[in-house]
Amino acid sequence: MMFSTKNSISDYFNKLIINLDIITEELLIQYVSQIDEQERLGSIRDKMVSKLQNIEHYNLEHFGKDLKFCFFVPNTKRDLPNLDRKGYKFSNRIGVLIILDEFLPKEVLNLITDVMNQKNIELSESQIKPNSKAKHILEALSEDCHQCIIDLIKSKK
Repeated sequence: MMFSTKNSISDYFNKLIINLDIITEELLIQYVSQIDEQERLGSIRDKMVSKLQNIEHYNLEHFGKDLKFCFFVPNTKRDLPNLDRKGYKFSNRIGVLIILDEFLPKEVLNLITDVMNQKNIELSESQIKPNSKAKHILEALSEDCHQCIIDLIKSKK
């Protein structure tokens, strides 16, 4: 997916923010009586939206040059880290925002989301070769999945 116009940049980031808002609102309803958890959810949402807006602004100003790409992996189980959960452990009930310096195909994004949410814990050999980028990202995330925003651009430098 490439941003072919400035409108496509704004549309992409607006959809991410709407998705994030929907998930956050569902969780706020679920934890209506837990003020601490509501504040935590609101804070995480605000951090992610702020980062999304910063990246959108950067991309609009640098249109046609080196753009940043990000995607959101929702915590579909909506649980917090625990010792029983194998694989990737989300640090919050919302999910994680991942920032890259390249665009990824939807198939790779779906694969990463599935693995992180334990729908497909192990990558089979047939998946690894065409999705070596997914494997690289998942390896980086296994070391740094305790954050709500993971900037893989910084880790490359």
